[in-house]
Amino acid sequence: MPAKSVALIFDDGYGDNYTNAFPILQKYQMRATFFIITGALGEPGYMADSQIRALSESGMEIQSHTVHHVSLGKINAGLTAKETADSKKTLEQILGKPCLFLAYPSGSFNTTVENNLKKQGYLLAVTTEYGDTQKSAKPFELMRIRVMKRTSLKSLLSRIADPKTR
Repeated sequence: MPAKSVALIFDDGYGDNYTNAFPILQKYQMRATFFIITGALGEPGYMADSQIRALSESGMEIQSHTVHHVSLGKINAGLTAKETADSKKTLEQILGKPCLFLAYPSGSFNTTVENNLKKQGYLLAVTTEYGDTQKSAKPFELMRIRVMKRTSLKSLLSRIADPKTR
């Protein structure tokens, strides 16, 4: 990525990502990644298959956030494998392209989870760990600067200018 790049990421697959964020991204010719809870597709308050397909066709990335948004680092390896494999398979069937990234629900992961993702063909995963400098040696532990509803523009700008500021 070019120096000083910013990746826009939306977790969960809420319907307002499509109705509110998507038009703004299009207006400013920006791209983003949407991490989708596949078990919530079509549920009230969440996007439908057709909406994530439209996002993908417009150049947005659609990636996995598991089937049921479970804390992967706190469940057994078998259930972890099922959650990540089934989510990946669902997205690949809907979109007709590989699903290669995952956002850990609640940031929960461990070495077993990372090894599972590698076996399933994932290339990277994002955590909820705070940070702006990524380590290429740790593609399954990418950090983020989270923006929540309560995050003010002033706070966000200060975090971007000085990531050590929380």
